[in-house]
Amino acid sequence: MKVLGKTVLKMRYGILGVLWLLGLTFATSGCSRTSVQAAPAMPAPLVTLADATAQDVPQYLDEIGRNGAFESVTVTPQVGGRITERHFRDGENLRKGQILFVIDPRPYKAQLDSAQATLSQAKAALELARIQFARDEEVIGTRAISKQDYDTKKNTVDVDQAQVDAAAAALETAKLNLEYCYIHSPIDGRAGARLVDVGNVVQANSTSLLLIQRLDPIYANFTITERDLQKSKKRWSAEP
Repeated sequence: MKVLGKTVLKMRYGILGVLWLLGLTFATSGCSRTSVQAAPAMPAPLVTLADATAQDVPQYLDEIGRNGAFESVTVTPQVGGRITERHFRDGENLRKGQILFVIDPRPYKAQLDSAQATLSQAKAALELARIQFARDEEVIGTRAISKQDYDTKKNTVDVDQAQVDAAAAALETAKLNLEYCYIHSPIDGRAGARLVDVGNVVQANSTSLLLIQRLDPIYANFTITERDLQKSKKRWSAEP
């Protein structure tokens, strides 16, 4: 009986061990299955579909070129003298008529005053000659004066009139020279290379002061092959 009891006990322990191993195996399998099912599935990529069609497309030419100013002006003085003022910054966008430089105007102001005085003097001489000629003209019929004196007085009036015209022209020239002392921008553009500064002495019509370039609009200069040139001409001629 004792031997039988020990044998039954061993069989029970063996069955329990087998059941414990089977339970452990099932638990491990359940964990693995759960972890595999928990992994998220990757979404399918989005694809855009379109029907292939045949059509004309633009032709592009890649060439090396450079930009050029639409308008370029080199400013030179109309009168000579010393520059006393500068009214712009290098690289500044200038407006047409904007003052740039001032040449010392004092000598030209003196010339203007002298021309004005000369004109006044010529007008006074002309007025006197006219009065004297008018008197002689009244008595020429009575032979109170000789024909030679009459012609001399008449010639004096003509000469004085010419002197008045010359003095008036000199006055206009003096006014222009004084205006030329104030140099303005002839175009809208950007101030480029400045070649002088305050204190420099410039010569009329020979010294370059400033380069002004108009950059709006602007030229694009480039070279292409002869074969591409013919195609480009056809393209340009076909555009409206």
